[in-house]
Amino acid sequence: MNVGEKIKKYRKRLNISGKELAQKLGVTPALISYYEQGKRQVPLKTLMQISEIIKVPLEYLVTDKEYIAYSAYRGKGRITKEEKEEVALFQEIVDNLIYVADINNFNLVYHGPDEFRGKTISDQQIGIIKANLELPVITDYNSLVEALWLKWRVVVFALPFKNKNLSAITIKRDGVYCVFINKGHTLERNFFSLAHELGHILMHLETDEFIISRISSRDLKEKEANDFASRFTVSYALLIDNVNERSSSEMITAEQIRELAKYFNVSYECIAYNLVKANILNYGKDEIARLKEPIKEYEYKIAINDFPSIYHLLVYFALAKGEISISKAAKYLLSDIQSVNDEFRKIGKILGKGYS
Repeated sequence: MNVGEKIKKYRKRLNISGKELAQKLGVTPALISYYEQGKRQVPLKTLMQISEIIKVPLEYLVTDKEYIAYSAYRGKGRITKEEKEEVALFQEIVDNLIYVADINNFNLVYHGPDEFRGKTISDQQIGIIKANLELPVITDYNSLVEALWLKWRVVVFALPFKNKNLSAITIKRDGVYCVFINKGHTLERNFFSLAHELGHILMHLETDEFIISRISSRDLKEKEANDFASRFTVSYALLIDNVNERSSSEMITAEQIRELAKYFNVSYECIAYNLVKANILNYGKDEIARLKEPIKEYEYKIAINDFPSIYHLLVYFALAKGEISISKAAKYLLSDIQSVNDEFRKIGKILGKGYS
């Protein structure tokens, strides 16, 4: 990435337009465009001024170092040092995704609805949302991942998190939505987490920002997203029908709850929560909290195959065009050069293009 590309990248991170940057420098927008396209060399004095405006140390503009500014996005609620590090890594991945998409002239901008911002979404509207995504009433994690990408251009990354108590992080940048799901959690938990993040995308995320979803949170927006996810994953009408079919008595058994959880592809806790809301199960908050499955230990190691196919392809084509080096491709995929070469040979073979 050259100096001009870095200027563009970091000014956009702060929502500074080329015109605004030109005004602050007292030059024409055309000159800024020339700088960013590499058609004009940026004088050192001007570069120092730009560094101050876009709040990036000069050394990061003239070297290969990546600058991760935590203030680049507005987070919801307090954020710990460990969470900042997690977010910083994911921010960098989003930056890289947008960069290789731009190289390939590939549009990643969100295609979904925006009429639900700041509103509560009804059960009827959830049905409309599922229809828009071409999802059945009963769906699952993998189907939701595929639908969000194909219909709305929401990119889902299933990666292990360093912080085991984080279930997901959603980042919005330049109209692009990326959801990071903790691969270390169960598939059922991930289904709920992804539906939860969908609630944030529909109701809460407006400007370039991120939202961290913790396993336990009292934040109002987290509660709203939880409520949306519980109704998105489990249809109330179908739940009642199934309860009536499975239980001839007024008491529902633990085994029947497990069967319902399997039927809806969710956790035991999720079904119990919905049964309490329906006044079928008389559990208090503490009893539901005890139903949470303990997080199993998992290895924190991001593998090249953890990244979604679209990310692999965009990095592959950027390399094929000579826009990035193999070492840069390896950095983008958090892997080593040999593993990236092996992966790209497979992609080349599938595409019938070959790779060397």
